[in-house]
Amino acid sequence: MFQAYSTELLSLARELRLLGPLLASPLAGGVRATSSASAVHACVKKYGGAAYLIAVNASPAPTRARIRLEGQAPRAARELLSGLATPVRGGEIAGEWPAYAVRIYRLDPG
Repeated sequence: MFQAYSTELLSLARELRLLGPLLASPLAGGVRATSSASAVHACVKKYGGAAYLIAVNASPAPTRARIRLEGQAPRAARELLSGLATPVRGGEIAGEWPAYAVRIYRLDPG
């Protein structure tokens, strides 16, 4: 059991090292992210010349949400850790966030 916890902690430490500078970066000026679900919180940050959407499900239950991006109309979004492309339709990203999930998307300008 200790091995499983150790592996998870090492994985978390790697993610925090990778994401630390992005998480500490300023909010993107002129861009606003609003969620259709009160449990999913979102913001847009600027780092290294790119914009990133950070979306967090603060609920212990899976939650469906649409996140509307105002002030920037990205043509595409890619989940940072998994690399999966996420459709952007009408300035919105839609999906289901597992309990307490955090997703970070790199937004490609439109």
